[in-house]
Amino acid sequence: MGINVMIGPDIMPDVEAVSLRGARFFSGPVEELDLPEHSHEEIQVAMTGDKSSVVLNYEDRSGRRVEAIAEPNTVSVIASNAAHAARWQSPDVITTLYLSPSVFFARYPECLGLTPILETAIGQHDGFLCSMLKQMIPLHEATTPLERAMTENLIETIGLHLVTRYGTISSAAPNPSSACELRRTPIKKALDIIEARFREAVSVDAICEEVGMSRAHFIRCFSDEVGLPPYRYIMMRRLAEATYLLRHSDLQISQIAFDVGFGSSGRFTHEFSKKLGVSPTQYRLARR
Repeated sequence: MGINVMIGPDIMPDVEAVSLRGARFFSGPVEELDLPEHSHEEIQVAMTGDKSSVVLNYEDRSGRRVEAIAEPNTVSVIASNAAHAARWQSPDVITTLYLSPSVFFARYPECLGLTPILETAIGQHDGFLCSMLKQMIPLHEATTPLERAMTENLIETIGLHLVTRYGTISSAAPNPSSACELRRTPIKKALDIIEARFREAVSVDAICEEVGMSRAHFIRCFSDEVGLPPYRYIMMRRLAEATYLLRHSDLQISQIAFDVGFGSSGRFTHEFSKKLGVSPTQYRLARR
């Protein structure tokens, strides 16, 4: 089954999307081949089906009108509130994942000075994202705890992939007075430690000692407050920094690996490929 991003319950009133944690999901046939201009507050993620290409006319971040074609079996990402219209060449099926920006961006708290900017990208050959979306199809009506855990993990992985491949993480001075300031002072301190030292061999045990919490209690509190276990947050931060350097510098892959905190280029390549579905070299070539 193919996936496309254009249709949702507000465009097809008779279609009901399944609500997930911080997301909505829909899979079904295209009812109308021509859709008028519309927008969603959510981030939209999809892949075209194997029968039809889609012509999209959308407004980019600068307000410029852009027309692009999403060929069959290619992935498209549309930023929140981006006005767009779509025209299918022939009937097809669609599967749509809508991600809440508030949940999506919570991985990069404003008070830490990390603000992701997601750009619209049409017709991308992104095998990793396609695979993630296909795995969502049998799980989107998850009823068991295991199915729900698997679904939430897929959504989290997709969110990280979107930031690292289609977004830019802008850094600013931390804002302690921000409305998103974390409630638990030890966890805020832990995040400050990670931000200052993620490029080094920082360990969870060392952070626990500095914030004065037992390992088990710290991991539980950190996960509740941030939404990720500390070791996964550290990995995410390193990979986000690595994608920035791959896009904006000419450093060797091995140098980037060490600069962002990986002990070897082999481990960096393994973790990068596992999360993003492409090697660092392939990522760099695709983004330039």
